[in-house]
Amino acid sequence: MNNPILIVEDEKDFALGLKEILELEGYSVTVSYSAEEALVQLSKNLYDLVLTDLMLGKMDGITLLKTIKDNHYGTKVILMTAYATVENAVKAMKIGAASYYVKGNPIESLIDDIKTILKANNSITSANSPMIKTLNKDYQNAINMAIKAAKTPVNILLIGESGAGKEVFANLIHDESERSDKPFVAVNCQALSESVLESELFGHKKGAYTGATEERIGRFEAADGGTLFLDEIADLPLSIQVKLLRVIETRSIERLGSNTNIPVDFRLITATNRPLKDMVARGHFREDFYYRINTVEIAIPPLRQRKEDIRPLAEHFVKIASDQMHKPVHTITDEVWEHLLAYDFKGNVRELKNIMERLVVFSDEEIITAEHLFLKNDILTNNVDDQPLKDFRNALEKRYITSLLEKNQFNVTKTADVLKITRRQLQNKIKMYDIEKR
Repeated sequence: MNNPILIVEDEKDFALGLKEILELEGYSVTVSYSAEEALVQLSKNLYDLVLTDLMLGKMDGITLLKTIKDNHYGTKVILMTAYATVENAVKAMKIGAASYYVKGNPIESLIDDIKTILKANNSITSANSPMIKTLNKDYQNAINMAIKAAKTPVNILLIGESGAGKEVFANLIHDESERSDKPFVAVNCQALSESVLESELFGHKKGAYTGATEERIGRFEAADGGTLFLDEIADLPLSIQVKLLRVIETRSIERLGSNTNIPVDFRLITATNRPLKDMVARGHFREDFYYRINTVEIAIPPLRQRKEDIRPLAEHFVKIASDQMHKPVHTITDEVWEHLLAYDFKGNVRELKNIMERLVVFSDEEIITAEHLFLKNDILTNNVDDQPLKDFRNALEKRYITSLLEKNQFNVTKTADVLKITRRQLQNKIKMYDIEKR
């Protein structure tokens, strides 16, 4: 779907005329003739934009606007009316309307507003992408909780399985906070050794340790005024937990090799896929640190608990992959949807993204069929039930690169250009994956 739009209008002729105009502009348009009917549509489908008349039936446009803002994050709303008043316009904008259109004015002004709003929506960070839109009530509740917490300075702990979207939520909280125009700095605590992590977080003076050839600021200083996101917080060594506890309490850090206190102003968001309470009970995680980081705790539901989001997410990933690979894939058969909806996504949204990319790689036509699901080592077979996600990603990347190289007659320069990497990076991957010219 190309920027799906929902028109809510009880004047049928005006609604159908506007629908025809917007479809000529390339948008996918649905019409509802009442607010109640619109809410049914919104419960079944994701829309980037809703155009609603102010004066409807039992439920007016203002009430519908409030409901959309509370339950459909990321969906923009334009109010339309033939009876424009300053009071209504101000009220609508305060509630969160993206714009206000007076019927009778040139329709081009409405189309210009729509283009501007959707262009901005498409260029926003991941926090406002289809990754954060949902048809699931529990997921929407988590979004609402995150938005409310974002308006405060409290520390937030995100709980969720690997691949469920914890960093997406962290971005959402940052974007909805007063710090949105300041830096968002993310650190994966699992990916760094204790010594490297300490330097990454606090920075170091020149000569602080062997190899410290120049002074360097840490992530806390980089996030000054903004948000620091510590992912995989359960992997923090106890020694660093002690130091972080002090930083949270004093709002100051000392670079390695220095005794000078440096004030830092940051919003702390942490995330984990492990049970921290159990780790505290076993002595593997500090209790005082645990209570410091989770003033607000938000649980993110796994993908298998929000099956209704699989289809829009899959379509989104297919569109991105087909654009990147210059392949006109735009249709997925019903049989494929049946398999996807029945599958238990252990890797959550990240796994779904990998699967859809893989299907686009191996689709030779504009349609993805069930036969693409059952190639050797496909994630939807039983052959890789216990395969680590890293191994699957590597296998997927190898198949993708091999496919592109074959498509481009092993022209490394052309293939690297498609992949948006350098020739040297591609040559390193060819060597790492032992890809041979066939």
